[in-house]
Amino acid sequence: MKNKLFLMGILVMVLAFSVGFIGCSSSPTVYDKSVPLDQSSTIRINNAGQINNFNGERVFWNSTDFGQKMVTIPAGKHTFGGWFVVYLPGGSQLNISFSNAEYDFLPGHTYFIFGCNLRGAAVNVIDETALNKELVPDTMNPNASPIEGRWVNINNDNDQIIFAGNEYISSDIILSNRYFTRGIFFINGSDVYIVNAAVYHTNKKIYIPSSDGNFTRYTYDGTLLTRTHLMRRNDEYKRIE
Repeated sequence: MKNKLFLMGILVMVLAFSVGFIGCSSSPTVYDKSVPLDQSSTIRINNAGQINNFNGERVFWNSTDFGQKMVTIPAGKHTFGGWFVVYLPGGSQLNISFSNAEYDFLPGHTYFIFGCNLRGAAVNVIDETALNKELVPDTMNPNASPIEGRWVNINNDNDQIIFAGNEYISSDIILSNRYFTRGIFFINGSDVYIVNAAVYHTNKKIYIPSSDGNFTRYTYDGTLLTRTHLMRRNDEYKRIE
């Protein structure tokens, strides 16, 4: 019961942040006004950070309010650098700097850029526009990760995780309401890190991006996936398809 209340508290905080973000956000800064909007992308920068270099040019893209800085940029491949603050369990924080991060931005899409305390990864980019697409695992794909598929908690059929490509969706029932999170994942040896990028908003029927990008760690022994991080430690999952 305590675990369910804890997770419900996280959901309430994230949704409260989302409402605050929607209410506080302003029009995006336009980087290059000569580029038509249908050939542009929008980036949203976590409020605990800043982008200060874009394609070698000095910029100053951060937020001074509750929301996050939004910038419209030309679609295509770009490099960028800056810093983020990552909040760690226990209330401590870590300042992470990065340079020459590279990403290929699609026209018409909005992206969330945030810091993440993962081995070899200081910055992550989430395609918000693609968040609401259906996530279908392809276990027959020879290039799929070893955890591709649908997994279920051995002791709770409602607690499931889908892994497809480098994305995941987890779902559970908390206080009679189904709760979804979505994001990306990384594998490092036997460790699996899932990065919380968005929470499903049941009223709006869409995924609303989270404020930070906190991660949860699991281990994979070739058969079972075991949660080894924070609450519900040692929960085990088996693949069902």
